[in-house]
Amino acid sequence: MTMLTHPIRTCVGCRSRKEQQLLTRYVPNAVGQPVASRASSGRGAWICSESATCITAATKTRAFDRAWKTQSSERQALVTKISTTRQLTRAAQP
Repeated sequence: MTMLTHPIRTCVGCRSRKEQQLLTRYVPNAVGQPVASRASSGRGAWICSESATCITAATKTRAFDRAWKTQSSERQALVTKISTTRQLTRAAQP
């Protein structure tokens, strides 16, 4: 049995398994856009750090949506709803 020294993660773009330190973790921000962060809570998507092709592949195949268990249209509808609610709240304040 081999002992692992570092956690292994899978790149959502190329689907290769690598050590965690070689990948970058992306989490959705309040508007649903990917932000690089290892410390943020929530569902994350790991992608190769130095590979632009992995980011392109992940975007093309909607890998971020699958990893975050969301859909782009759902995110856009949520953002619109949040914006409308904030505008109504501001208008109601004296």
